[in-house]
Amino acid sequence: MAILEIHDIHVYYGNIRALHGISFAVEEGRIVTLI
Repeated sequence: MAILEIHDIHVYYGNIRALHGISFAVEEGRIVTLI
């Protein structure tokens, strides 16, 4: 069972595309770091 789900993230810094369509899920009991 996922305790956190993120879908279709898009991030821009000015004209620079940093993330495009990123999705992920964190399952219960997992430790995740996103930098």
